Amino acid sequence: MIKKMIQKQFIFKCDIHFHGRFILIVAVSLWFAIGNVGSSVQAAKVAGYTQAQAQQIKQWQHRYNQLSQRAYSDHDIYQQRPRFSPKLKAGQLRASYQRELLDYVNFYRALVGLPSIRYGLNANNQAQLAAADMAAADGFSHGLIKQRRPKLVTKNQWAVGQQVTETSNIGQMVMSERIDQTMGNYLRDNFNVEGNNTGHRAWLLSPVVHTIGIGIAHRPKSTFGYSNIYFADQSQRAITPNRNQVINYPSAGVFPRAMLVSQQHDHPIYWSSNFTLDAATSGRVRVEIRDDTTHQRQWAHNVHVNRSQHYGQFAMIVTYRPPFMVINGHQYTVSITGLTHHPHGYRYRFSPFNLNN
Repeated sequence: MIKKMIQKQFIFKCDIHFHGRFILIVAVSLWFAIGNVGSSVQAAKVAGYTQAQAQQIKQWQHRYNQLSQRAYSDHDIYQQRPRFSPKLKAGQLRASYQRELLDYVNFYRALVGLPSIRYGLNANNQAQLAAADMAAADGFSHGLIKQRRPKLVTKNQWAVGQQVTETSNIGQMVMSERIDQTMGNYLRDNFNVEGNNTGHRAWLLSPVVHTIGIGIAHRPKSTFGYSNIYFADQSQRAITPNRNQVINYPSAGVFPRAMLVSQQHDHPIYWSSNFTLDAATSGRVRVEIRDDTTHQRQWAHNVHVNRSQHYGQFAMIVTYRPPFMVINGHQYTVSITGLTHHPHGYRYRFSPFNLNN
């Protein structure tokens, strides 16, 4: 299955297919200490968060502010630029750029309670060659299907690209692009033709992924570059953890509102609940979202249950479109009914917050 996505403000097309994240104590007076604690609790309540949530939000905001907000261009992302004449040389990304890309991936994984992942041995080189193959062909597809091998690409280089792109998130990106867009678009996953397919997100937030490689390449004077996120431990992914685990987007607790909001009405961001163990269905699967702050409740739209494609090695993925915009400081309860393993419904709560403090 091949999916293409086009964004109007900045263009980003991607595709996926797999077989198969000081406390200073000053003793001034008892009145002063009690007054500060009271003010913190009151401020948290005013903002709609508990004190524990407010502290957690502060931690997430601090971590997010440590991430790169830089817009990289083709002039500053490479240690060695790709060459397309007379023969293909894949090039190499700057180590700092690779580190900043991985920092974003691990930030997203931490938000949903997953451990960090790392770069695999030689995985970046393989991902870079696959990206260069796509740039040389000026097109992309998994396994490079329907792409013609340019004469400047050797058969061995093309074979590597075919193997790597078969087990990768691949996409077309504008140059230059902010680094949070490069990774964030894969996670938001709202530019698929199918609309509610969140396969790119599922692989990035998979509990069975441990190592990846990342490559980006473009030809001189080209509008687009090609990105490749290679899940290098493919052989290990046949073994799904034998425990009941659900990865939700948005996740329980507090979650950044910016990752749930699309700037384009015709490309909404679908939410998802990914189950590692198969949860059989009984009748119609429905999702209700309740605003616990206003007591408003509505049914989600376009609920879809995917039990066949196993993105991220999840046994079942439920995707749906939220019926209303979420508000910072409100608490929401998501309830999924129609799953036999959850006869009383599967539910969790979250509160959106502003990443920029």
